[in-house]
Parts: sequence; C-alpha cells; structure tokens
Amino acid sequence: MSRPSVGPIVVPLCLAGAVACGQSAPLAPPPAAPSAAARPKPNVILIITDDMNARDLPSMPQVTSLLGGQGTTFTHAYVTASVCAPSRASILTGEYPHNHGGLTNDTALSVQSKPGGVDGSTLATWFHAAGYRTVLLGKYLNHYSAMAGYVPPGWDEWNVPVPENTYFTFSLVTKDGSIPFAAREQDYEADVLARRAVDFISRAAEQPFLMYIAPVAPHLPAQPAPRHSQLFRDAQVDVSTCAFTAADLFQKPDYVRQRVTPLTDAEIALINRIHQRRLRSLQAVDEMAASIVRALAGANVLDRTVIAFTSDNGWEQGQHRFTEGKNLPYEESIRVPLVIAGPGIVHQAIEAVVGTIDLAPTLLEMAGLGTSALLDGRSLVPLLGGGTPSDWRSAVLVQSHDQIRGEAGPFFEIRTDHWMYTEYQDGERELYDMLMDPYQCSNASAQAPPALLDQLRRQLQGLSACRGSSCS
Repeated sequence: MSRPSVGPIVVPLCLAGAVACGQSAPLAPPPAAPSAAARPKPNVILIITDDMNARDLPSMPQVTSLLGGQGTTFTHAYVTASVCAPSRASILTGEYPHNHGGLTNDTALSVQSKPGGVDGSTLATWFHAAGYRTVLLGKYLNHYSAMAGYVPPGWDEWNVPVPENTYFTFSLVTKDGSIPFAAREQDYEADVLARRAVDFISRAAEQPFLMYIAPVAPHLPAQPAPRHSQLFRDAQVDVSTCAFTAADLFQKPDYVRQRVTPLTDAEIALINRIHQRRLRSLQAVDEMAASIVRALAGANVLDRTVIAFTSDNGWEQGQHRFTEGKNLPYEESIRVPLVIAGPGIVHQAIEAVVGTIDLAPTLLEMAGLGTSALLDGRSLVPLLGGGTPSDWRSAVLVQSHDQIRGEAGPFFEIRTDHWMYTEYQDGERELYDMLMDPYQCSNASAQAPPALLDQLRRQLQGLSACRGSSCS
C-alpha cells in the first residue's frame, strides 16, 4: 500500500534573494559581518531524524517536494560518526568527535555539560548572541533522561522528551518543568513537536530564530502514528545486490567474516517488517515538515527562512549480514539524507562529497554571523548557489570510538568521491572502489597499488588529527 497524500500543500518555498556570508568561531560569539546589519536576518530551521539512511528519503513526499523540490539535495552526505550522540554533538559544534570529545553515546552528554564543556560554544550560543531566539524541540544527546532539568547555554526555549526514543507516553522537559503525554493519537511524539514548532513560529516571527527539531523517528521500535499503521505494506529492502548475495566474506574484516551463515528467509522477512515500520514512523515527520512550511508562510517569513533536513546516522538493513544496526563503516550506516532550501539556494542535486560536519558553518554563513577558521566543517554555501569550487575538499572523515557491535575495535575512515578507506584499531583495513563496487563487496586493500594506499593512508592520518581549517 503506497503512502496517500496528506492533502495538497500549495505554498511554494520562495528562494529569491541572498543573505550575507561568513563563518563562526566555535570558541566565542562570532563578530557580525559588516554588511549583515543592513539585511533582515534569515530564520534557520534544522530538522534531524534518528537512524534514517539516505535511501529512506523518497518515502517522504512533503520533504522531497517542499524542500528537495525547491532547494538542494546532497546525494553523498556523510556523518562524522554513525552513532547518535557523537554525531549530534558534531552538528551542534561544527567539530569532529576527536575535537569535541563526545566520542560515544555514553560519554557525549557528560563532555558537553561539564563546566567549560563544548555546550558553551554551539549553534545555540552563537545564534543567541547574534540576537536570535533559539528553541530546541526533540531529542538532545543520549542519556539526557538522567539529567532532565539541565538546559544547555544558549537555548531560550527547551522541549526534550524523556525517556528518549519514545513515541508515546513521555514527559516533555521544558524550562518551566515537565509536561506529561499519554498513549493517545494526539500525543504522538512527532505531532507534539510539530504543534509546538508551529506555536513557536507564530510567537517568534518578528524576531529571527533558530529552531532545532529532532523527532525520534525512525529509531526502533519505530512506532508509527495510528493513522499511518497500514502504509508501506509491500515495501521491501533490495536483497539482489552483492551486499546480500556474496557467497563468502573472506576479504572482509574478522568481525564480518564471523557471520558465516547467509541471512535466512525468516531474517529477511523480519528486516522487511522493520523496514515498513520505519517508513511508517517517518510519515508524521513528513507531515511535521509540511506544517512548519505552512506556518512560515502564514507568518510571512517563508521567503527568509533556511530549512535543512538530515539524520544523525544511517541504518543497516541486512547488508553484509547485519540484520540491523549502525556504527559500521559501510554506506548504509554513514550516508544520510541532506536537503537544504531557502533564500538564494538553487534547486539541484549535488554529488560532491559533503558531511553533516558542514552544517554549522553553512548555517552561520547564511545568517551572516561572522568568519572563523576554527570550525572543522566547511560551508556549503558555494555549492548551494549552483557551483562546485575547484578547491572543494577531497574527503570527509568518519570515526568510531566504540566496539562495533561488540566484535571489533574502533576505526577511522575516509570517504572520497572515488574511494572508501578504513583502518581499524586492530590493524585490519578495508578499501573499496566506490565507482566500481558501490555495495562494498570486494575489499581491495590487499591488491591496491602501494602508491594509492600510501596516499589514502596519509590523507586519513591527516584528517584523523585535524582541527579547524586543516580539516577541509
């Protein structure tokens, strides 16, 4: 059963006009660009789903039409770490995990919130210092439930569901206390966040604002809103690729080779049922995005609002014999949707390799909030205008500081427009020609020319220790 329309959305995104450019320093409020004061500051909305891989995006018709149909879609966008908290910390700070220090789900919040921690220098503090009203709606960092009541610097309004990863029966922690929500249709998490987002827009339209909205979908248990429970009944993952059909895994690292038995029909059926639930859970998020666009149009600020849509990490769906999960060096785990729409942004699809590490400098530049070489990411503004600079970066870095599903040690990895190269802590390596082997089935590290391996190794070593402008 395909997804029905939720009703016509007749409000197009207005992309006319331009905004001032510049980057922000992560260690202090950025200075205002000289020309920024003469222009209305654009509003900024950042929508972040949870465990959504890039292949899920076509299931969201409102996001693909209202945002992708008007703005720029990045087809090769990668996370800094394929696990929730380190990735979200990178989005908030513009720093790789090895610089912001939130290396795992278990440590990221404690690093962020300690005195003098990186919570003191984030999108919230930079935009707040520049006169923006700031609001966070949805998931913050993992284990926030244990610190419920803590509100990081820079947020004027705070709305975080606890316990985390809950679709029904949660409490919304605000600056004024907690609001309980029950197991009712109207209390579905994405709908609650959507209503509060619309209310915020109606109250903040006269002041430029930053909205960070992070629904739980499609994180397991991927509970859809009841109205979506019968959708996508025929959706199935593609099991025809070599990522599923490889007869053996002798070229893979040991933790993958241990998966000696191909997936059974029963396991594939379960993967498909989870896949269908995940797509259903995203439909309320899709409707949320449409309601936000309608609210912006109703407040007459749509033509000066930048909207970015992405995910904190991807999700494995049977590839390489992993029935589910993330925190792996493969495309399903590290490649996420990234769509940006707003004033001055061209309608296009871009294949250049970019990262969620680039969101902070991009949003700061579009808001005209100053310049700095201290952020690890690089502004996407030159790409959003319809071109690719000749000096655009050649690689992005992905890292893991966790045990991979309890079987393998941490890794560092680079993804270029041609290669994916990974080094594990235990000395194993993987190399894939992504043009010839996009499903990462044939590890070429043992057969690759030494000169190529040396080049990739040096590039990886440089990025794994980079800071600021040296990362780009």
